[in-house]
Amino acid sequence: MNYPRTSSDCVGNFEWWYLHVASPEVFLTVVIHKTDINGGNLCSGPYASIALRSDTSARIDIRKSVSIEWTDAGNIHVPGLAREDTEGWDLQFGSEEFQLSCRLTRLSESWRKERSILSRSIDGKGAHWSVPMPVGRAVGRLVTRRQVRKFSGSAYQDHNWGTLPMHEFLAGWKWVCISMPARCYVAAKLDHKDGSSALIGLLDGNYGRREVSRRVAARAFQICDSPEVFSTPFKCRSYEIPDFGATEYSRAALSPGLAPQWFGFREKVIFKSGA
Repeated sequence: MNYPRTSSDCVGNFEWWYLHVASPEVFLTVVIHKTDINGGNLCSGPYASIALRSDTSARIDIRKSVSIEWTDAGNIHVPGLAREDTEGWDLQFGSEEFQLSCRLTRLSESWRKERSILSRSIDGKGAHWSVPMPVGRAVGRLVTRRQVRKFSGSAYQDHNWGTLPMHEFLAGWKWVCISMPARCYVAAKLDHKDGSSALIGLLDGNYGRREVSRRVAARAFQICDSPEVFSTPFKCRSYEIPDFGATEYSRAALSPGLAPQWFGFREKVIFKSGA
């Protein structure tokens, strides 16, 4: 369910897969990097970046080298971590401190499959973003030295790839995903180097699917930029690359007293060379 992959050349290409799971018990993000976000790291090998938070154990952050394989059906397989199939993903990984297994099941159709392009340069380079799993269901188990914890909640997956790295045409990128039972809201804001910006968004799930207006997408970012909603970074990462500042993932349970099954994830990327 992932679309045309970049070539194996050591320059000019980038690709990564992002997945998250949100439940009352567990917040999890897994990013499988064929390359770094700028298109580097290709020749030194792929890696995975994992962030895990649970209601009973300390925060866990892992970065490890991985190998990427492809099944006969053309789906991604990362031994010791993740395997995709036509219905979703299986995740299984751990350490001496914990073991996690989780099934992510796709509940809605892919978004941006046929028109994944974000930008295209005059020399034919392009940057793509698609969302193979806007709405998903996660069911899993977290085993620690103290207990076995079962969990269930929402799941999401997207995919970035191409030959035009983001820092070549963007000054910054914001993304937000609000996961609800059988429903999801996704929005992205692209700040271009020329000072212009673009907003794209989707509301999908059990009440139908529609792409939202720029005004609605902008309102979502206003809400999600509120410190009362996202108060603590879920994962921060600085890149040792001149063009980059940092990425930050944040997460929150939205209105926990009223709707404990509504969860938000947010990503922000700032490029130092900017505008």
